[in-house]
Amino acid sequence: MPRSLEAVSGLESNSRVFTVQVQGLLQLQSGQYVSVFVDNSSGAVLTIQNSSSFSGVLLGT
Repeated sequence: MPRSLEAVSGLESNSRVFTVQVQGLLQLQSGQYVSVFVDNSSGAVLTIQNSSSFSGVLLGT
């Protein structure tokens, strides 16, 4: 079972808005959590929109 999910996206030269979607299965134990990180090495200013979202689904108990 993977321990992380990753997506790499490049900025188009004329791009102002873009979407990145990552999906996969992570098996968490009680007390573990998921974090979302954005690493920007483009030198361009990035703004994470207020309407950005993250979701998960609990499978099992």
